[in-house]
Amino acid sequence: MRDDRIRHLLHASPATAIRLLYEDYYHKLKSIALRYTGDEESAADAVQEVFLSIWENAGRISREHEYSVLQYLVKAVRNRAISHYRQSAGTTMVSETFLDNTSADEMSVEGVIIREETIDEVRNLIATFPQKEKECLMMKLDEQLSTQQMAERLNVTVKAVERSLTSGRKRLKALWMVLNKNN
Repeated sequence: MRDDRIRHLLHASPATAIRLLYEDYYHKLKSIALRYTGDEESAADAVQEVFLSIWENAGRISREHEYSVLQYLVKAVRNRAISHYRQSAGTTMVSETFLDNTSADEMSVEGVIIREETIDEVRNLIATFPQKEKECLMMKLDEQLSTQQMAERLNVTVKAVERSLTSGRKRLKALWMVLNKNN
């Protein structure tokens, strides 16, 4: 379908344009989203959210700009799918031990990139935490030390390390959820 026709329909009859886009591209877009989310339901949600966004912003999207409508759809679905992946994978990472044991060989290229970006975001959040929480979380993230090993290194009790890890993880999870709600 020609880009100028879709843009005209988005302006004149958004419902018709979205129906045509949906019929022509839904399965392709869901396939793209699935590569990033690894989950059928999250992929379908990501595509649906993009179509809802097009409905809400049809006037703006109908104007000429640097991307074709299809390029816009692909980019929007990719970004939304990454957000879904980060939210689900990141929440698991934050609430457990930050890193899963999946090797880079077992993950897709996109998965590796997203995991590295997520780890960087987690590090930036941890850097703002109180000193003891920051030290314990970074030892866990960087070196996967046990609580006993951390206690020995910091010259504190195991209980103090456990308290710092618990409060740090709670703080990290809360901040992560707030940040990813906005993405």
